[in-house]
Amino acid sequence: MAIVGKDIESLFCKTAFHRESREIHELMYWRKIIVLYYLALSVILIAIDQISKWLITVGMDVGGTIPLLPDIFHLTSIRNRGAAFSILWEQRGLLIVIAAVVSAFVLYYLKRIHQSNKSMAIGLSFILSGALGNLIDRLLRAEVVDMFDLRLINFPVFNVADCFVTVGVGCIIISNLRESRAQKEIDGMKPSN
Repeated sequence: MAIVGKDIESLFCKTAFHRESREIHELMYWRKIIVLYYLALSVILIAIDQISKWLITVGMDVGGTIPLLPDIFHLTSIRNRGAAFSILWEQRGLLIVIAAVVSAFVLYYLKRIHQSNKSMAIGLSFILSGALGNLIDRLLRAEVVDMFDLRLINFPVFNVADCFVTVGVGCIIISNLRESRAQKEIDGMKPSN
């Protein structure tokens, strides 16, 4: 029995469909693996943040300070009922909602990010870790444990989660600069009309 006309076309379409379906399945599999990798990074960073806060709460009295570099950098145990720079003081509910919304947005975006954009994914993981680290404090303690005291520049006392957010924003800026530079190079290669 010979395969003719429509049968060949049907066979070709089925083969192409199965190949495309397999490729999509593989892409989705690797995307899940990549997301799990960055979520695991976030879990590790959250653990580091929470352990550092636990060490401060069990090892120092509130208000206590340990000069590591006198008049430059101290470990100072304080509690913050606001956000960065103590803004939104005593607005725990609002800060919880903000942290939850930011975390949900970061998770949503992390699932959709292209696998080649590592600096963006790392940045999002760090921001997620910082947001969730301070959210955990607000949920469990009703305040955030801060400990890093830069006295040289009279900067507000901050914590590991705050550092993670800063690093995350830096990674996203780097990612955007790289993407912008790459786009300019592509635009420069296009023939002008």
